[in-house]
Amino acid sequence: MTPLALIEIALNRAIRMDSEMPLRLAAFDGKVVGCELTQPPLRAFLAFQDGRVQLLGQHEAPDATLRGGATQWLALARRQADVGLQLAGDTELAQQLIDVIRGFRFDWEEALSQGIGDMPAQRLSELVRGSREQTRGAMQSLFGHLAEYLQYERPGAAPGAPESEAELREELSAVNQRLAHLEAQLEALLKQQRT
Repeated sequence: MTPLALIEIALNRAIRMDSEMPLRLAAFDGKVVGCELTQPPLRAFLAFQDGRVQLLGQHEAPDATLRGGATQWLALARRQADVGLQLAGDTELAQQLIDVIRGFRFDWEEALSQGIGDMPAQRLSELVRGSREQTRGAMQSLFGHLAEYLQYERPGAAPGAPESEAELREELSAVNQRLAHLEAQLEALLKQQRT
């Protein structure tokens, strides 16, 4: 089985976990939307039929295309308001798909409980939430100490000076992205364990 086929199976299982999603996707029946990641260059096509998605490696003329870097795709996965993806072809269709994706509500805890049982799933989700909170707390503390260091040891680079504040925000954003990526990997591993 190809990686694309495995992703397709997981995607359709996730879609079925949100009772409204198949109905929302039915509006896209017969349409094909290209999805392009610019770095590293990856391309896949979503073909919609009967509330399901088929992933294709190639397609001659998609109805619409979403194109962007990892940051833009991560913003979409995190349901941020302005994702910054480039839209081509039927841009109204592309925007509707973005809105549908933002509305997707996957209950990974419910999916996990179906695979490993209620008690283990509850314990694991508590562990994930606790780890997430500890990581955020540690990062806030780290940046607080860094700001204090910069203020007293390097007064010209204290937070509030435009360069250092921008750098701190960039670093915090990168850490948050890595944390989101780790959460996504954990969810994928848990899904894989279920199957």
